[in-house]
Amino acid sequence: MIDEANLNPLSEYLNTLLDFGYVADEEGTLFELHPNFRLFFSINPPKIHPSRNVLSPALRTRFNEIWIEEITDPEELSELVESWKHAQSPM
Repeated sequence: MIDEANLNPLSEYLNTLLDFGYVADEEGTLFELHPNFRLFFSINPPKIHPSRNVLSPALRTRFNEIWIEEITDPEELSELVESWKHAQSPM
């Protein structure tokens, strides 16, 4: 999970990772992806938050995009927090 993935250009380097299934460090050591590797991005859209970068079409086509509206209603937010707290409490 990469949160705020469009705050820096790192996300564009992931095209190689996703294309070839490995990444190399500074010494040239290769690290192969596990067969069940999954990658999740969380971004704030540049149209709403101008400080964010626009992801390239090549990278965007690799993901399923799900738009989630910001929660601005305090009552709705409180209900979500309470339901999360109950789901997290041990039985």
